[in-house]
Amino acid sequence: MGYLVVFLAIPLLLLFAFGLVDIRAGRVVSGSWTLEHYARVLRDPFYYRIFLRTFWMGTAATVLCLIFGYPVAYLFTRVGPTARQALLVLILAPLLTNAVVRTFGWMIILGGPKGLINALLLHLGLVREPVKILYTMNGVLIGLTQIELPFMILPIIAALEGQDRRLLEAATGLGASWAQTFFHVVVPLSLPGVLAGSALVFVISYTSFVIPALLGGGSFAVIPTFIFEQITALVQWNTGAVLASLLLCTAVVMLWLFNLGSARLLRWQR
Repeated sequence: MGYLVVFLAIPLLLLFAFGLVDIRAGRVVSGSWTLEHYARVLRDPFYYRIFLRTFWMGTAATVLCLIFGYPVAYLFTRVGPTARQALLVLILAPLLTNAVVRTFGWMIILGGPKGLINALLLHLGLVREPVKILYTMNGVLIGLTQIELPFMILPIIAALEGQDRRLLEAATGLGASWAQTFFHVVVPLSLPGVLAGSALVFVISYTSFVIPALLGGGSFAVIPTFIFEQITALVQWNTGAVLASLLLCTAVVMLWLFNLGSARLLRWQR
């Protein structure tokens, strides 16, 4: 309990407090409690656009992870022990490498004319000039999808493994095709795992700093990178604290909505 108070509660209180005081020259001005900093941010459409862009980034990465992750999770539950071990190694192997190292690897792959993808496209004659992928939203989404994919696959595997196989046999015995069994039995019963994986991927992607900063470049503005710029480059601690507080609050709200959806889904399935 004391650990949580010292390393979680107190830092969060200081974070919110920095948005309620005037900080000048790195010092708090005494007796200057105010809501002006929050009001200024909430009144400015510029911040709304950055929040929407950040939300879109987290949502798109979540959808992409679901599209690529669900087939892998489904395949994992339908193959033999040897193939399962090989798939598990492939799923968990990226987690053994730091995200910064993997992001630098993507910078090499997605780079300019000498990048692996552009070099291959130019060599095959599929394009006449290099395609700009690095320092764009597409490049950021590619990195987020690859790096966050295990967090989507593992919860779905747990949900698929927990399904009663007798339900699948009953559906087949009643004349249902593979597609009917998959979409009417397998997918609905795996939705708790889908929601759990989506919550993990969304929150991690929504609050990610390293990947947008490296793959997006200096001109790619999302809330985490903008907070870093406000505090380190512009020394605007008030604005940085307000944006960090709002980022935290919106992430908590999204987690609450995911949990609410999961709880209602479980009650419906029962």
